Amino acid sequence: MFIGYECAAAAAEEVDKEVQKLHKQIMEITEGRMKAAQKKLDVVNKKIDKTRQDATRLRVAIKTADRNAKKSRDKISNMEEEIQTAETNIISLRKQTEQIEQETKKILDLFNIACDKIKEHNAKQMDLKTKLDKLDQEEGKIKLEKLEFDQKLEALDTHIKGIKSKQTNLKKSLSQLEMEEIPGETSSMELCKLTKDQLDQMDFKQHQYETGLKETELASTEKPNLAVIKEYKEKSSLYLARVTELMDVTARRNEVRKLHNLCCEKRATEFLGGFKIITSKLKEMYQMITLGGDAELELVDTLDPFHEGIVFSETANFLEEV
Repeated sequence: MFIGYECAAAAAEEVDKEVQKLHKQIMEITEGRMKAAQKKLDVVNKKIDKTRQDATRLRVAIKTADRNAKKSRDKISNMEEEIQTAETNIISLRKQTEQIEQETKKILDLFNIACDKIKEHNAKQMDLKTKLDKLDQEEGKIKLEKLEFDQKLEALDTHIKGIKSKQTNLKKSLSQLEMEEIPGETSSMELCKLTKDQLDQMDFKQHQYETGLKETELASTEKPNLAVIKEYKEKSSLYLARVTELMDVTARRNEVRKLHNLCCEKRATEFLGGFKIITSKLKEMYQMITLGGDAELELVDTLDPFHEGIVFSETANFLEEV
């Protein structure tokens, strides 16, 4: 590194000399050659700057090399200490290795015993594996049967859901049906609800066949005029109201008639009682007047004394109608 620095310094001195020489030449050159000389001067100045930079870099490199050399010496010292420590560790490791070898021998013995047991277990494992394979085959069959059963069950669930949906729609349709009473017929006005036993005993195919026949028959017949039934119901309700009113009037009439009859009976009873008294008094008075004659008041109609009236009779056969 020092030799390089001296060479660079010598080169710098030569360059300075050359610069001075060139400067003298430049001063002697005419103005026409100033530009060329200026270029050469610039080149020389650049070389000088570069040489100075190289010299500076070399100085820094020298200082860096000194520091690195010191660090290397420190590292060598540390490495020597580490070597001593490593030798001590090697001795300790050799002792540990001997112990490990002894323990390894014991472990190998145990390992051989374990290998024998492993062979026995492997034989048992083979038997168990054979049995397990058979169980796997049976399990596969069971899974296949379960899958088929699940598919059938899913199909049944779908069918049941469809039936329940139809049942809901049918119940809704049935709830909207209204039975119309037909005059002259005494059929029940309520829809028949079948029990579970009746449904179990029913032949659904025959029922569907009969239903189809009824639907065909209904489709071919003329649609009934339900307005007539409604009009009949209105007139029937009016008739029943009039009948009820008539029965009320008849009941009141019967009560009045009964009261009238009671009054008539009471009047007739009171009249007959008074008539007997008057007849008796008349006989007495007539006998007193005629000194032995006889006179009497008689009813023309004994059933209705107020209709025909009474007659007066005496022994001289003289009749006077009152």
